[in-house]
Amino acid sequence: MRSDGGRSRSLTPRLSTGADVVSSAVRAGVRTTYLTFPNDLAKVNGDDSWTLPMPARFVIDTTAVIRYAAVDPDYTRRPEPAETLAALRALR
Repeated sequence: MRSDGGRSRSLTPRLSTGADVVSSAVRAGVRTTYLTFPNDLAKVNGDDSWTLPMPARFVIDTTAVIRYAAVDPDYTRRPEPAETLAALRALR
């Protein structure tokens, strides 16, 4: 799993299906910028936690064990497809 650079990271139940969403807390300085957007983050989240979902990719085997995880609060940093394919091939 990738480092979150010291930023908060948690698994929080968010979906009506009972699935968890990986999220990251929005820093106080960034909140001011978000408040200028027409989005109401508290309304979207259903609480005032100031968290945003983080892009994540998991490879889970048939026994429900996570064999590969890539999570990064910076949505611009994604694992290379070859890295994920290698994790999938390792399941064979």
